[in-house]
Amino acid sequence: MAGGFVPFGQNLQLQGGAPLVRAATFFVEKLGITKRLDGGPGLQGLMAQVLKDGNLSSIMQNPMAALTQGIQGQLGGLVAQLQGMAGGGPAGLISALTGASGLGNALGALQAAGDNLAGLTNGASGFFSMLGHAATVDMAGAGLPISAAMEAVTAPLTQAGFLGNLGGILPQVVSQVVGGTMAPDAATNFVLGQIASIGSMTAGSAGALAYGAQMHPLIATVSSVAGALAIPPTFDADGYRQEGVATAFQGVLSSIVQAAPAAAIAASLAAQIAHTAHAAVDTAAMTSLGDD
Repeated sequence: MAGGFVPFGQNLQLQGGAPLVRAATFFVEKLGITKRLDGGPGLQGLMAQVLKDGNLSSIMQNPMAALTQGIQGQLGGLVAQLQGMAGGGPAGLISALTGASGLGNALGALQAAGDNLAGLTNGASGFFSMLGHAATVDMAGAGLPISAAMEAVTAPLTQAGFLGNLGGILPQVVSQVVGGTMAPDAATNFVLGQIASIGSMTAGSAGALAYGAQMHPLIATVSSVAGALAIPPTFDADGYRQEGVATAFQGVLSSIVQAAPAAAIAASLAAQIAHTAHAAVDTAAMTSLGDD
């Protein structure tokens, strides 16, 4: 525990094994009662395989890997066509396809970002970052900027349409350049535009994760304040609901929350614990056996 930080694996153990779980919920007095859903003993076979592999490659995948690799596989042949042109072909376009800052490397970066989110690399830290961001989005809702939405985070995993379209158009563009029906500069600009789009997806995902990690303590604090101020109902000896009473600490806590936020918190809490008082049931009338 060097430097006072708990190692990631130990941290997960202390949390009960998983940082995010789903729960089946039913309600009593509009208060949720939950049962944790985490797979159960039926996952032991998968667990054994993961332990054997030492990674998650047997259960996780990057759904964009085949598409990115397919386009990368085209590039060599496309460049060969261009190099067969007079003068060795348009150098700018060739560089845009396979240069250090070219399309091939941009696609590699996109796949690497997807692999990270899918838990295939970096000790699955990217996968847990994505789950953590989902918790941030769930807590903050519409309060988060669009740039931090889950769609931004998961962009490297959801580009089937974009990549499929690119893989179909790219050979046509090169064919037109070779045939003289498209100017090399126009083709180069097209490729550069695709590189920019891919770069924005990759950078946008990383930026959204970084923003969420930075802002989550603030968001969690707001949620914690609301939870600390909640006054759940109580029940008397006969089982009848009674309104709860604030503790002394809650009185102190409410004094340090500004009026407008306090009102918003109170309204949100009231909506969660509101109840309907039903009319009294005439049990005598229900159980009496009237004379026929």
